Amino acid sequence: MIMKSANQPKSRKESCSMNSIAQEARFRQRVVKYFYKHRATAASIRFKVCRQSVYNRSARYDGTWKSLVERSHRPHHHPKEHTHAEKEMILRRYPYYKNDMTALWDSLRQSGYTRSYCGMLRVIKKRTARNPKPYARAWYPGQKVQVDVKFVPSECVVNGGKLSIHGS
Repeated sequence: MIMKSANQPKSRKESCSMNSIAQEARFRQRVVKYFYKHRATAASIRFKVCRQSVYNRSARYDGTWKSLVERSHRPHHHPKEHTHAEKEMILRRYPYYKNDMTALWDSLRQSGYTRSYCGMLRVIKKRTARNPKPYARAWYPGQKVQVDVKFVPSECVVNGGKLSIHGS
Protein backbone atom coordinates (compact mmCIF):
# COMPACT_ATOMS: atom_id res chain seq x y z
CA MET A 1 0.00 0.00 0.00
CA ILE A 2 1.40 3.38 -1.02
CA MET A 3 1.11 6.10 1.59
CA LYS A 4 1.16 9.78 0.59
CA SER A 5 3.32 12.07 2.61
CA ALA A 6 1.98 15.32 4.02
CA ASN A 7 3.89 17.52 1.55
CA GLN A 8 2.90 15.51 -1.54
CA PRO A 9 0.39 17.40 -3.72
CA LYS A 10 -3.14 16.03 -3.92
CA SER A 11 -5.00 15.57 -7.17
CA ARG A 12 -7.85 17.91 -8.02
CA LYS A 13 -10.48 15.28 -7.18
CA GLU A 14 -8.92 14.55 -3.77
CA SER A 15 -8.39 18.17 -2.77
CA CYS A 16 -11.95 19.38 -3.21
CA SER A 17 -15.17 17.56 -3.76
CA MET A 18 -16.84 19.02 -6.86
CA ASN A 19 -20.08 17.19 -7.25
CA SER A 20 -22.05 19.91 -8.97
CA ILE A 21 -22.15 20.36 -12.74
CA ALA A 22 -21.94 24.13 -12.36
CA GLN A 23 -18.91 23.87 -10.05
CA GLU A 24 -17.13 21.67 -12.57
CA ALA A 25 -17.88 24.15 -15.36
CA ARG A 26 -16.66 27.07 -13.28
CA PHE A 27 -13.46 25.17 -12.56
CA ARG A 28 -12.97 24.75 -16.30
CA GLN A 29 -13.58 28.47 -16.74
CA ARG A 30 -10.79 29.22 -14.27
CA VAL A 31 -8.48 26.92 -16.22
CA VAL A 32 -9.30 28.69 -19.49
CA LYS A 33 -8.86 32.18 -18.02
CA TYR A 34 -5.49 31.14 -16.58
CA PHE A 35 -4.58 29.77 -20.01
CA TYR A 36 -5.36 33.14 -21.64
CA LYS A 37 -3.04 34.97 -19.23
CA HIS A 38 -0.26 32.37 -19.24
CA ARG A 39 0.13 29.32 -21.47
CA ALA A 40 -1.38 25.84 -21.77
CA THR A 41 1.49 24.05 -20.05
CA ALA A 42 1.34 26.39 -17.04
CA ALA A 43 -2.43 25.99 -16.79
CA SER A 44 -2.22 22.21 -17.02
CA ILE A 45 0.46 22.06 -14.31
CA ARG A 46 -1.35 24.42 -11.97
CA PHE A 47 -4.81 22.83 -12.30
CA LYS A 48 -3.58 19.23 -12.80
CA VAL A 49 -5.31 18.61 -16.13
CA CYS A 50 -3.73 17.55 -19.40
CA ARG A 51 -2.69 20.16 -21.96
CA GLN A 52 -5.06 18.83 -24.63
CA SER A 53 -7.99 19.38 -22.26
CA VAL A 54 -6.93 23.00 -21.83
CA TYR A 55 -6.87 23.50 -25.62
CA ASN A 56 -10.23 21.75 -26.10
CA ARG A 57 -11.93 23.78 -23.37
CA SER A 58 -10.51 27.06 -24.64
CA ALA A 59 -11.89 26.25 -28.11
CA ARG A 60 -15.37 25.62 -26.64
CA TYR A 61 -15.32 28.67 -24.34
CA ASP A 62 -17.55 31.57 -25.46
CA GLY A 63 -17.18 33.78 -22.40
CA THR A 64 -19.68 32.06 -20.12
CA TRP A 65 -19.21 29.06 -17.86
CA LYS A 66 -22.31 27.44 -19.37
CA SER A 67 -20.41 26.77 -22.59
CA LEU A 68 -18.06 24.49 -20.59
CA VAL A 69 -20.79 22.26 -19.12
CA GLU A 70 -20.30 18.59 -19.98
CA ARG A 71 -22.47 17.62 -22.93
CA SER A 72 -24.22 14.34 -23.63
CA HIS A 73 -22.18 11.52 -25.15
CA ARG A 74 -25.25 9.96 -26.73
CA PRO A 75 -25.05 9.87 -30.54
CA HIS A 76 -27.63 11.75 -32.61
CA HIS A 77 -28.10 8.79 -34.94
CA HIS A 78 -26.54 5.51 -35.93
CA PRO A 79 -25.05 5.19 -39.43
CA LYS A 80 -26.86 1.90 -40.07
CA GLU A 81 -30.24 2.76 -38.59
CA HIS A 82 -33.46 2.28 -40.56
CA THR A 83 -34.28 5.15 -42.89
CA HIS A 84 -37.59 6.95 -42.65
CA ALA A 85 -38.73 5.33 -45.93
CA GLU A 86 -37.95 1.84 -44.62
CA LYS A 87 -39.88 2.47 -41.40
CA GLU A 88 -42.87 3.75 -43.36
CA MET A 89 -42.76 0.71 -45.66
CA ILE A 90 -42.80 -1.64 -42.65
CA LEU A 91 -45.60 0.16 -40.84
CA ARG A 92 -47.71 0.51 -44.00
CA ARG A 93 -47.71 -3.29 -44.54
CA TYR A 94 -47.80 -4.32 -40.88
CA PRO A 95 -51.64 -4.22 -40.42
CA TYR A 96 -52.13 -6.64 -43.35
CA TYR A 97 -49.48 -9.12 -42.16
CA LYS A 98 -50.00 -8.62 -38.42
CA ASN A 99 -50.35 -12.34 -37.65
CA ASP A 100 -47.53 -13.59 -39.91
CA MET A 101 -44.26 -11.73 -39.46
CA THR A 102 -42.36 -14.05 -41.80
CA ALA A 103 -44.77 -13.25 -44.62
CA LEU A 104 -44.37 -9.55 -43.85
CA TRP A 105 -40.60 -9.82 -44.01
CA ASP A 106 -40.82 -11.80 -47.27
CA SER A 107 -43.11 -9.16 -48.76
CA LEU A 108 -40.72 -6.40 -47.71
CA ARG A 109 -37.73 -8.27 -49.17
CA GLN A 110 -39.51 -8.52 -52.54
CA SER A 111 -40.01 -4.73 -52.43
CA GLY A 112 -36.31 -4.04 -51.88
CA TYR A 113 -36.00 -4.21 -48.07
CA THR A 114 -32.46 -5.38 -47.23
CA ARG A 115 -32.48 -5.45 -43.43
CA SER A 116 -32.63 -8.48 -41.16
CA TYR A 117 -35.75 -10.07 -39.77
CA CYS A 118 -34.83 -9.04 -36.21
CA GLY A 119 -34.30 -5.44 -37.34
CA MET A 120 -37.81 -5.39 -38.79
CA LEU A 121 -39.25 -6.78 -35.54
CA ARG A 122 -37.39 -4.12 -33.57
CA VAL A 123 -38.98 -1.32 -35.63
CA ILE A 124 -42.44 -2.86 -35.23
CA LYS A 125 -42.02 -3.30 -31.48
CA LYS A 126 -40.83 0.29 -31.03
CA ARG A 127 -43.63 1.80 -33.11
CA THR A 128 -46.54 -0.36 -31.93
CA ALA A 129 -45.82 -0.44 -28.20
CA ARG A 130 -48.96 -0.65 -26.09
CA ASN A 131 -49.60 1.79 -23.29
CA PRO A 132 -50.47 -0.02 -20.06
CA LYS A 133 -53.82 0.73 -18.48
CA PRO A 134 -53.66 3.01 -15.46
CA TYR A 135 -54.00 1.36 -12.09
CA ALA A 136 -57.62 1.42 -10.88
CA ARG A 137 -57.81 3.36 -7.68
CA ALA A 138 -59.87 2.10 -4.73
CA TRP A 139 -62.81 4.34 -3.84
CA TYR A 140 -63.25 3.13 -0.27
CA PRO A 141 -61.12 1.18 2.22
CA GLY A 142 -61.33 -2.57 1.75
CA GLN A 143 -62.58 -2.41 -1.84
CA LYS A 144 -59.62 -4.36 -3.21
CA VAL A 145 -59.27 -6.82 -0.35
CA GLN A 146 -60.45 -10.34 -1.07
CA VAL A 147 -61.45 -12.52 1.88
CA ASP A 148 -61.76 -16.26 1.38
CA VAL A 149 -64.09 -18.08 3.78
CA LYS A 150 -63.66 -21.79 4.23
CA PHE A 151 -66.58 -24.00 5.11
CA VAL A 152 -65.76 -26.52 7.84
CA PRO A 153 -68.03 -29.59 7.72
CA SER A 154 -69.65 -30.76 10.94
CA GLU A 155 -67.69 -34.05 10.83
CA CYS A 156 -64.55 -32.09 11.49
CA VAL A 157 -65.95 -30.38 14.57
CA VAL A 158 -65.72 -32.45 17.79
CA ASN A 159 -67.31 -31.24 21.07
CA GLY A 160 -67.55 -27.68 19.86
CA GLY A 161 -63.87 -27.55 18.91
CA LYS A 162 -62.07 -28.27 15.69
CA LEU A 163 -60.57 -31.67 15.02
CA SER A 164 -56.83 -31.53 14.85
CA ILE A 165 -55.16 -33.45 12.06
CA HIS A 166 -52.04 -34.10 14.14
CA GLY A 167 -54.01 -35.36 17.11
CA SER A 168 -53.76 -34.18 20.65
